[in-house]
Amino acid sequence: MVSDQQVKRLWRVAPKLSLEVAAAKAGMDAKTARKYLRARRLPSEMQQKHTWRTRPDPFADFWDELAQRLQVDPGLQAKTLFEYLQEREPGRFQEGQLRTLQRRIKNWRAVEGPPREVFFAQEHYPGELCQPDFHALPRTVHHDQRAGIPAPVCNRAANTDPTSGIDCKPVKTSSHMDVLQPHSLT
Repeated sequence: MVSDQQVKRLWRVAPKLSLEVAAAKAGMDAKTARKYLRARRLPSEMQQKHTWRTRPDPFADFWDELAQRLQVDPGLQAKTLFEYLQEREPGRFQEGQLRTLQRRIKNWRAVEGPPREVFFAQEHYPGELCQPDFHALPRTVHHDQRAGIPAPVCNRAANTDPTSGIDCKPVKTSSHMDVLQPHSLT
């Protein structure tokens, strides 16, 4: 198989050299080089898209029944339907045909299956829309919290707890962020 890169190299060196030498430099036979010089097309442009079947569809006789089962229960797996067919028709389907059924069911779901739920993931980052999220700050556990007494929440701007008036001081954490902690919990 000749690559696009080889043909491009052939096109570069062919005007300066003989056909045999240019083909050798491009890494192909002289007949192949002649073909691409006449066509003036890359190998990727000359390939035909494969749309035909090489074998008859082994599930054609059962597809109407399988489609009805999928309409009743769209969540059925291809493996489940394949095992059902193997039990119903012993010896007719080999394990290697499972992938064929999976492709067929995938196409059915895309064309005739139930509509998929539309989901737009939303991520909100603190401070991006001027809405600070102080709950994301790391908190330290005080011995009073273990006893069931909540620690005061410190206001960064005033360095005080708005409910109790306790003074808070900035403390460096391992993430290099300033966290306000109360001076004392008395």
